[in-house]
Amino acid sequence: MPIDKWKPEQLGIHPSITVSGETSLTPYLPRNHDEGLRDRLARFREPGASSGLVLIVGTSCSGKSRTLYEAIQAQLPDWAVVAPQTDGELAALLSMGIRGGTVVWLDEFQRHLTTTQEGIAAAGGIFDLLTTDRAGPVVFVGTVWTTNLAELEKRPAAAEAKTGASIIHALLKDDRVDRFRVPEGFTERELDLAIHGLDADDANDPRLRIAAMTAAEVVFDGRRSRSITQVLSGGAQLVDRMNDPTGNSPYRFSLTAKAVLQAAGDLRRAGHPNPLPRWALEDATSSYLEPAVLQSLDPATWFQQALFEASQGARDDNPYTDARLLDIHHLGVPALRPKWLSEKTSGRQPSEAYEMHDYLYQDHAARVGQKPIKAALWRTLSNTENLKQMPFFVRKAIAWEAAAQGQVRAARDIGRTLERPIFTANVLIRAGAVDAAIGVLRPAAPSSPEAAMRLAQLLAQMGKIPDALLVLKPFEGMKDVARLAAELLTGVGRRREAISILATICSENADCAIALAEIYVSTGCFVDALKVLTPWAERSPDAAVALSSLHLSSSDLEASRSVLASTADRSAPVAVALAKLLLESGDEAAASEAMSVLIPHVSYAQASLLLTDIYVSRGETDQAIEMLARPAQSHPQSAVRRARLLLEAGQEGKAIRTLARHAVVSQEASLLLADIYVSRGEADQAIEMLAGPAQSLPQSAVRRARLLLKAGQEGNAIRTLARHTAVSQEASLLLADIYVSRGEADQAIEMLAVPAQRFHHTAVRRADILRELQRLPEALASLDPFLERYAEARLSWCHLKLQEGCREEAMTQLGKVASRGKLGPILTAEALLSLAQATHAAGDLMTPRYIATEIWRSSTVRSRLSEEVQDRLWHWLRDAETLNRALKPVAAASLLEFLSSMPLETNQRLHYAIVERLRDEAQGEAAIYWKIKAYSECSELVNHVLETVLEPLD
Repeated sequence: MPIDKWKPEQLGIHPSITVSGETSLTPYLPRNHDEGLRDRLARFREPGASSGLVLIVGTSCSGKSRTLYEAIQAQLPDWAVVAPQTDGELAALLSMGIRGGTVVWLDEFQRHLTTTQEGIAAAGGIFDLLTTDRAGPVVFVGTVWTTNLAELEKRPAAAEAKTGASIIHALLKDDRVDRFRVPEGFTERELDLAIHGLDADDANDPRLRIAAMTAAEVVFDGRRSRSITQVLSGGAQLVDRMNDPTGNSPYRFSLTAKAVLQAAGDLRRAGHPNPLPRWALEDATSSYLEPAVLQSLDPATWFQQALFEASQGARDDNPYTDARLLDIHHLGVPALRPKWLSEKTSGRQPSEAYEMHDYLYQDHAARVGQKPIKAALWRTLSNTENLKQMPFFVRKAIAWEAAAQGQVRAARDIGRTLERPIFTANVLIRAGAVDAAIGVLRPAAPSSPEAAMRLAQLLAQMGKIPDALLVLKPFEGMKDVARLAAELLTGVGRRREAISILATICSENADCAIALAEIYVSTGCFVDALKVLTPWAERSPDAAVALSSLHLSSSDLEASRSVLASTADRSAPVAVALAKLLLESGDEAAASEAMSVLIPHVSYAQASLLLTDIYVSRGETDQAIEMLARPAQSHPQSAVRRARLLLEAGQEGKAIRTLARHAVVSQEASLLLADIYVSRGEADQAIEMLAGPAQSLPQSAVRRARLLLKAGQEGNAIRTLARHTAVSQEASLLLADIYVSRGEADQAIEMLAVPAQRFHHTAVRRADILRELQRLPEALASLDPFLERYAEARLSWCHLKLQEGCREEAMTQLGKVASRGKLGPILTAEALLSLAQATHAAGDLMTPRYIATEIWRSSTVRSRLSEEVQDRLWHWLRDAETLNRALKPVAAASLLEFLSSMPLETNQRLHYAIVERLRDEAQGEAAIYWKIKAYSECSELVNHVLETVLEPLD
């Protein structure tokens, strides 16, 4: 049925506040984004128009659904509108077929594109319609929060990709998807223009007058605006009732109603979508009340009364006529709206549930930030009986969130109820229970390729390559398994076996052909690589680019260009490769040809970036900024590049607005925006902006944590980092540093246990902390999985062995590292001093000189390490305690010796400062003098100090 036959509430439009009995839709106030949206919808009526997907993106209660509702009424009023409520309903609709001239309305878009079988099928169905010619267009329209879109756009984990979830990422990155962002508020100019455009009756609507008088000011894209739609939806009033900014509001929620709403907010933070089951609210709410308050309440009635208060506005409506009987301007609309879960949804008899107002939840999430959810709520959600009442997608979401928040027990309990071993394993890995994940995957691996691949990846990360290959063996005829097996075999030098696996399948899969060609090239079999790639050049852009690179490596420029030119018009990646090849010639004609190749593909991020480089090289920066305007709306990389150009041009405000739309989904955009705010002295603004990206982007979390540490908010920094330690090396290392600085080394060791199974730097850091606590066997065990592959792990292992007194074993391993040429690049001033201290403690005075000799052979390493050593020595000379620390084991002499091998005149100031400090420390201190004297035999610089500066002591 057409749009005018639908009730607005059925399409997700929030009921408005009731003022003076007025309950109809409020008059619509258009804004700048409306014109672009309506133009896009109008083009679907043109002859030959293709199907499309239009997303309306914004925060809660910003007017997304109403914007879409009005635009369809204006441009597609006679088209049929269908509104599936779940991913299953959407998948079923697509499988039955949708006739042309239909609008598919997808409120809360993320609910329809889940990673369940139904959600993946739905995404695939939409993608097929968008990429297939048909008699008449179908228009998919969706509303989605910015943060939810960020989660959808993330690439799926490898295991989820094997289930087909990557189709969701591919769909959202397709050029045929249009996004329109709805601002959070109205500027004063927008509000004035909108109201003046209404007729007299609409302009005097009492709800609009209330909103115009009371709406708070917000900052959006660097511009001040008013939260008009939030007041009209009742959300702003609910926030005031919840937080009572004046302290004396007669409409504020009671303590018990607040507790119910806090529990509801945390249920949603824990991953449970609306509607929220009553049993979960009832079980968890008491933990949100102080014990003294709870004891004063009547246990038989207090929860029901609190629930009644939180849902009061809805209960005063007439459920039969849908008439609203209460003037709820001051109360807003109901904070919780009752809804019955049907048997189909819950898997059980219909049960009572409540939808929490989106704006109230958004405010709750912003206020609590990353504060841990109460343990009582996790216990409620992981209770065996309660789990039986939750559908699969709810359990999966909650299990993942529990793992991200470090709730290992809850994550394990919920994760074990998931139907597929791969899902359970991923949750357990996220929670740090890697051994448990392996235990789940092993029984499934013989019959499940995806389980076998995930298990093999875990085993490979632990250094158990033979075990991983054995797990993959039954499925080597499958393309993804073959590529993984070949990658593991190549990594351990077994190239012939890798070639054998890929050769049987390279004619069926382009990626396998490319992988096989790379191995052939690494073994010098150039002709074989050509034979493998050539059949794929016309069918696969990646293969065409690889074949072109192969010709180029043999200096056959003409063949390389010919391969690319044949498909550049229909493939953006190939066009980019061809343009790069043309630009390498360096002449103006080739640059112009490169531009003509790129311009048809300007909506592709890499094409727009390369075209930008050409404009900038010609001094046409303004042209580059203008060209990037459209790609910057869809592609974070293009937005970041445009923002940098705008900053160079002094247009900071435009740069901020360009980055703001991508900050939640793009690490680079959020980091650059944070840098801008910090440079303006607005560190608090940077911290607030990074709160969203820090939920899902590890580097953004690390940046936010560093800013929080500078602001003295150590607790918030810890919470920001904690959700990423299992998957981010940088986050785990920074959190370890924080714990150690607080004297909580045991906490650091425990936290590093999981990432130390995956990242060698983390394993080395954990071993160092254990070594300082004299827990040497645990430290050695932490390093074991990485000894064969990483010189850093071997160097740390040598320290530990020296500390155990196993000098010969340590020196043997150290010699192996040095002989492989891997020692120089990873040695630092700190590592050299540490090794010198360990060898001296073991009675070996010559090893530091041996190490210095080994790394001195490389001029690049010598230059880098010399600078490091000089910086470190200057730091020591400014610190009253450092030289004493160094002289007690007399280990700093190795660094001085290392530095002294450089020409003296280039380091005179530093040499002089060192000599002066040694003299001050040793003069009159016989013990220190004789320690230096004992070491002088292997240090020319120390000898120089003794002979020319220090007076011998009796």
